[in-house]
Amino acid sequence: MRISEEEKNKIIEDICALHKDLASQREELRELLDALLLLRPRAEISDRFRAELRDSLVARARELSLRERETHHRFALPRFNYLLAGALASLVLLVGAVYLWGGEALLPGKPSVVAVHEKMFGDLSSREEGVPAGEVLGFGGAGGSPAISAPSGLFVAPSYRFEYRGVPISVPQSVRVLRRIKGDYASKAFADRLRKTELGIFDLSRLGNPLLQSFSLIEDRPYGYEIHVNLAEGNITINQSWVSWQGEEEQVGMPNAIPEDGVLIGVADGFLAVYGIDRDIYDTPLVSHDWRVFQNDPDFMPDALRVSYPAMITDNPVFESSGEQAGLSVLIRLRDLRVLSLWGLAAQSYEGSLYPAERDTDRLISIAEQGGWFSAFPTGLPSQRSDASSVLYLDTPFRGYVKSMRDREGTMEELLVPSFIFPVQGEEDGSHLSRVIVPLPREVLDSSWDR
Repeated sequence: MRISEEEKNKIIEDICALHKDLASQREELRELLDALLLLRPRAEISDRFRAELRDSLVARARELSLRERETHHRFALPRFNYLLAGALASLVLLVGAVYLWGGEALLPGKPSVVAVHEKMFGDLSSREEGVPAGEVLGFGGAGGSPAISAPSGLFVAPSYRFEYRGVPISVPQSVRVLRRIKGDYASKAFADRLRKTELGIFDLSRLGNPLLQSFSLIEDRPYGYEIHVNLAEGNITINQSWVSWQGEEEQVGMPNAIPEDGVLIGVADGFLAVYGIDRDIYDTPLVSHDWRVFQNDPDFMPDALRVSYPAMITDNPVFESSGEQAGLSVLIRLRDLRVLSLWGLAAQSYEGSLYPAERDTDRLISIAEQGGWFSAFPTGLPSQRSDASSVLYLDTPFRGYVKSMRDREGTMEELLVPSFIFPVQGEEDGSHLSRVIVPLPREVLDSSWDR
């Protein structure tokens, strides 16, 4: 399968439409695309080909950047190279978008990372006037104080004293911050297809550069579901279709017992299989039993329980801003073992940009002992914590990512910030504190903690 001249032109025009600053660089973009496609003139547009094209684009971008540095001052890299680096992922995705209706996935589920120019996402410590330090990336920061300003929904214990008891740690010179590539190109590809649809009462073909932001589908069957596809954000949610569930509810009684975790996980696995959702990209699923902490009545029984499939990116776990592990969630009603909803299903394509890491391990441990970026109490109640003299011991940290939302020029970006995750040793004192998180990019730390 080869890309026609018309399709090549469409790719370039789509990039220019989405990156207006590149409108004057059409010839350079075309030359880059032609040069890379000439390497594989008869290649099938497959996942492997796209991966190879991606790697070639990244290598070519680095070469262009290096040549420019040889002829310009090292602090005056032309803006075009920054824009080109940012558009490379666009080019790869748009190559796939051309073949949307031939089976190519526009919202890829398998995680992939495209390397872009270092510090491509700007200054992580920069903030608008009035935004406190430490909340630059959507989190509360300690600001050098043990009183942690945590996100809503977390319990915070500023009176706790943390003590590190792990082994010596080390940090590389730089860490890769990830930015999720949302569904801009899926939005355009779907809209282009719809423009060719004859509605009769309205001529869709006359729309100027349309984008399809979202759409919903409803299953017309008993116990059918409503599937909402948000192309702009690159995610999908599934919920009950209330019309098709009405009338069926009277036949369902109350649950007699809580099923074993294995049974619930089996139900969730079956649901994912029915709808073609790949569960292999997630870590081992878990059933959440947080309700037991909040409910003292021994006769209480929840109506539904959640099965979580933890997300893994480049073999590292991902955490929400709340401290809870991120991933796919399936809510199951216990009385009849029917799935009520699914959320957390999102496209997993990322750009990755290197940022200098904080290599002073004493500083990292000190910040962890102050409570870190935030401390997560996913299952704790104030009444269940020990008194103010309690010491919580931190174990050796592991690497992970923490989700962070950032408003950049009116657009919400989703960043994954490399962090150290310090597990808390034991919970027999009733604290239920599970982890303390410390970000690794130096400029994030410098915006929240004094040296």
